[in-house]
Amino acid sequence: VYDALTIGNRILFLEFRHEHFLGETPEHGYSVFISEDNGESFREVRLPIDGIGRGYGSILYDDKGILHAYAYNANDERHMDHAISRDKGDTWELCEPCFLDHGIRNPQTAQIDGIYVAHGREENLNGFVFYFSKDGQNWESAVYAADKHGGCYYSNNLLLNENGKNRLLIQYSEVCGENMAQVNVLHRYLEIEKKSENP
Repeated sequence: VYDALTIGNRILFLEFRHEHFLGETPEHGYSVFISEDNGESFREVRLPIDGIGRGYGSILYDDKGILHAYAYNANDERHMDHAISRDKGDTWELCEPCFLDHGIRNPQTAQIDGIYVAHGREENLNGFVFYFSKDGQNWESAVYAADKHGGCYYSNNLLLNENGKNRLLIQYSEVCGENMAQVNVLHRYLEIEKKSENP
């Protein structure tokens, strides 16, 4: 299971349909499993994302009522697969892949104060990157939160509301030590500050 969320009384989780990390055939794609009885039973809905060379994945439900699914493409790390559902996961529509100028591995996504956020490892393992978008499809240039090289930066996030202020808590691993064989778990908070339209 790569991701899970709830929409009202509906529980959804995203699963990759292959026992190994990367898919080898188109059938090794993604499914969402949906429950409307508190997890007693689930039904499967296949996503229209090709399974070849795919791995990792993320889902988010935005403030417009659209469910997004994103997938990592090992053969083209600068183009993240994207599909959307306008009926909470019952049917899906494939979108154009999202261009990310420094690539991404193990993408994690969220929305905070109307802004879409993607974060993960940079394509060459050269750092931990953030991308921001206003529509979930077109992403701005990468912002580096950390620039250590190594097989690190597994991450996740949790949207919090503290005293009426939204904050995205991001947890990720970063290499440490002289031989780069150890990792520490780091935490960052992300808040959105919008520029005033008044001069």
